[in-house]
Amino acid sequence: MNTADEAILEAMRALGCEGSISQVKNWIEQRMPGQWKDISTAMADLAYPGSASSTYPAAKRFLERIRPGVYRLREGWK
Repeated sequence: MNTADEAILEAMRALGCEGSISQVKNWIEQRMPGQWKDISTAMADLAYPGSASSTYPAAKRFLERIRPGVYRLREGWK
């Protein structure tokens, strides 16, 4: 696993396709300690439609925000 978005996608799938930032962070940290300091910005950037400042193209945004700090995988990414 090379990128934060790949780690987040794997974590979300392992967590049943829904989870909080802290759950995803803990899952990643247990399996890939020290890889990424902060994944909360990446998770926000991966939310669709999300922020215009995100560096991820809309077609690659696989999360949807369901409430503050909690996301789920969009249809087609599960």
